[in-house]
Amino acid sequence: MSEAVASYRSDLEYLLARPHLPSDPQEVDSAGTYVAAVTLMSDFRRLFITHQGYVGIGPNVVRKGDICCIISGCRVPYVLRSTGRGSYLLVGETYIQGAMSGELLRPYRWTLSRPYRKIALE
Repeated sequence: MSEAVASYRSDLEYLLARPHLPSDPQEVDSAGTYVAAVTLMSDFRRLFITHQGYVGIGPNVVRKGDICCIISGCRVPYVLRSTGRGSYLLVGETYIQGAMSGELLRPYRWTLSRPYRKIALE
């Protein structure tokens, strides 16, 4: 496991262990402020790590086995879930650090081969 992934996992465990925001403003230090901001912004969202080590935040129903993908023409990556019948359910949009500005598609920019695949959504 890379050092970055280990650090992210440690941060995730810390965030998930905090059940609520601090009630006394005097208790909030810089780390507490960060955690409070992340907690506030992440209602109904879940942090995750992809198989390739990318850290993301997506819908709170994201689970192991879901697929993160970049859909041609869309501004953000999405999470899909296989139905097991050859089609997929759209779980929702996601933020993936390192995948928001086309970084993952840059190696294919000047080639005819693209990592595209047609899918059916239910």
